[in-house]
Amino acid sequence: MKIARIVLVLMLVSRCCLAQHWQSMGSGLDWYTTKLYEDTVSDQLFVGGAFGFANSQIVRSTATWNGFAWGPLGVGTNVCPWGSGGGYNVWAIVRYGGYIYFGGNFDCVANLDNTKSFARWSGSAWDSVPGGKIPSSGGVVDDLIVNNNELYVCGTFNTIGSLSANGIAKWDGTIWSTVGNNYNFVNQGHVGKMAFYHGNLYVGGTFLDPQGNVCRLAKWDGNSWQFFTSTPSGGLAQVSDLKVYNDELYVSGEFYYGGGNPGTAIMRWNDTTWRDVGGSVQMGVFNQYPTVRQMCVYDGKLYCVGNFERIGGVDALGLASWDGNQWCGYDSHFDYSGPNDFVGATNIAFFRDTMYVGGGFQYMDTMQVNYIARWVGGNFVDTCGTAVGVFENLMFINRVLVYPNPASEIITFGFSDSPQSRSLIIYDQLGREILREETNENMISLSVESFAEGMYFYKVIQDGSSSATGKFIVTH
Repeated sequence: MKIARIVLVLMLVSRCCLAQHWQSMGSGLDWYTTKLYEDTVSDQLFVGGAFGFANSQIVRSTATWNGFAWGPLGVGTNVCPWGSGGGYNVWAIVRYGGYIYFGGNFDCVANLDNTKSFARWSGSAWDSVPGGKIPSSGGVVDDLIVNNNELYVCGTFNTIGSLSANGIAKWDGTIWSTVGNNYNFVNQGHVGKMAFYHGNLYVGGTFLDPQGNVCRLAKWDGNSWQFFTSTPSGGLAQVSDLKVYNDELYVSGEFYYGGGNPGTAIMRWNDTTWRDVGGSVQMGVFNQYPTVRQMCVYDGKLYCVGNFERIGGVDALGLASWDGNQWCGYDSHFDYSGPNDFVGATNIAFFRDTMYVGGGFQYMDTMQVNYIARWVGGNFVDTCGTAVGVFENLMFINRVLVYPNPASEIITFGFSDSPQSRSLIIYDQLGREILREETNENMISLSVESFAEGMYFYKVIQDGSSSATGKFIVTH
């Protein structure tokens, strides 16, 4: 009995010490973050997400952090001329010229017309983007980047202002124009991420090539689009981010070793060859679909956040860094509703040389931080390891892709194995079964409009036994 008490005390002390490397930002936010952006001109960290409050003040999906306190950007999103809007999320933030530009799926900002999914902040007031009106039906801005003094915009729109632009367009501050030959990326898909590498524009998402093949990556070389049909491969593969590091293009997301993929969840391209990144991601206890959701280059390292527990053979609960030779893990444990309820992180940025991480977590180890936290642990790392070879984890069999996650109206479950009879069971946080569906298909979509907001768990049963488990979040 005495030994058991000693072990328990040591476990509590250990987790308490881990939390000391992180710090909350006031009382944090009331819901999850989706984008962090350091603006060195105004010396502020801009934060976007699905939240309504920051440190108990109303901010509505957009907020700033000056290193000490939160601040609102006017009245924020969805106080619209016609009433309260429905969409609210911010997916992209970037400075261009004298403004901070915001893209997402919000309905409006600051009671202004023509600010559906795309608007700009002057530092004191909101404004619509000249000639940059996004269609009110289905139009979403997924990413914004600046290259050669031009602003690039991508998403699900098929027009921007009066310009026919099928998912991607650019602006020089005066004139909007198409990119490349205005290829139709929104035909059964969209462009979600962009990056320039060796002077070429790379786009990631889900779209069809001219022959009708599903692709996740394409490149515009100045003359034509080139489509990557074999990488990233996999029926349920997704590209979450693109970053250039050490003269290579890094591609992250949800994909698995095998086929055209040299690694799981992250890989790199040098203009001729795809390569693994130090052993890439391996699954663990908490998840069955490892994902690197966002990458950030800072001080000679590539930082990654996502839904993973090991990377390159190193323990790394949702946060790791790569220096070109080895992976290092940090003392992080991003928990949703309490300790040991691992949910991962989704966005990362450095502001005033300090690392900030956001996502759907409420706790960092035992400390409540509410969806965003900053690193105060200096150069401390848990573990670093020599790069290891790629291996295929047999648990990838019968994996399940769940999207969107969080979900507000419809949630889809995709199964990577062959069509067969299976049961999908959904439970609430008390373990009560609230839905059971039988299917013979590889994909099933369910309405969650009647679900209360919060976390839910699922189990897939086939051949008489459980083949996959996981969790998802519902928000309205």
